[in-house]
Amino acid sequence: MNISLNVSQQLLELESESTAAQENLASRRQIQRLLAGLERQKDELGPIAEELIALLKRVGATASA
Repeated sequence: MNISLNVSQQLLELESESTAAQENLASRRQIQRLLAGLERQKDELGPIAEELIALLKRVGATASA
């Protein structure tokens, strides 16, 4: 019975890790979409776009690590 509980706990941990990995991937995709949009419109948006692009690149690099 102890083995069964151990396997169940391991399955729960794997599921939790998988969910976290999926959320991380979704976050990185959102950052990539935001960056792409800002890059396309940076001439129209001006200096704030440059600041946002730099910030999102730092956040994206952190999320990838």
